[in-house]
Amino acid sequence: MNLFTHWAPGILNKIGPFMEIDMERPLEETIEKILGHGGKLILDKSKAVVAKPLDDSKQSWEPHAVIEDPAGNYLYLWKCPSSRTWDELKRNTTRKKAEAVICT
Repeated sequence: MNLFTHWAPGILNKIGPFMEIDMERPLEETIEKILGHGGKLILDKSKAVVAKPLDDSKQSWEPHAVIEDPAGNYLYLWKCPSSRTWDELKRNTTRKKAEAVICT
């Protein structure tokens, strides 16, 4: 799981984590679970600059959906594009023992 936070004074009203979601499940299924537990789908760009309608078919590195959890926190859901292979990740993390493991 990856987690980022966004903050832009005067642009974004709320800080929220940016999370990578389950790669094997449709985005709609993940959002239905969140909504079922009291969350809200944010579509208003005045509340979150990256808010937009759901489109699980888009393959990009941008956030796919903005959710407000029951406590009022914004969650920026992101799904890795299908073009990303995990073989690349393994190849790029091989380092000598003395070096830190860096994922690129």
